[in-house]
Amino acid sequence: MEADEKDDISGPNEKIMDCITSCIHVACATDILREQNNLVHVFLVSLAPGIRWTVKMSVFSSIKELCSKLHNESEEISSLTALVCELFHSVSPKVVECISTIEIAQVHVAASDCLLEMIKLYESRARVEGEEEVGFRDELVHQWEIERNGEAKSLLKKCIDILQKPTSCS
Repeated sequence: MEADEKDDISGPNEKIMDCITSCIHVACATDILREQNNLVHVFLVSLAPGIRWTVKMSVFSSIKELCSKLHNESEEISSLTALVCELFHSVSPKVVECISTIEIAQVHVAASDCLLEMIKLYESRARVEGEEEVGFRDELVHQWEIERNGEAKSLLKKCIDILQKPTSCS
């Protein structure tokens, strides 16, 4: 019986991610900020190699919900900017990695859309003038060059275009 239980835990993990998405949807910014370390940790662990692609699809939905919630937050809270920066710098490269390692068009589209939302959020909330080159930019450009799915390719191009825009003073 134990071997059967250990075989596939992706179903419960997908349900957990769906619950996290629902919690993000109803949470206020202060609740999200209080749990930001746990959220980022769950995203990073769930996007790691070896985790089923169906779980990663749920993670992409959770990240998009979080981006939407943070993008619509009217208060300027410094810890909110810190969370946006952490999402961008630590989670975005993992999303790009998913695009490069999973050969399922549906994943490429969902990951590219998720990445675009993180980049838009970062651009509007946290990007500063004169900021250094984005660490995962070369891999992003490479993925765009080799992407065969038209929708994913278009989303990746939008990501690249935003990152290539010069920054301006806020």
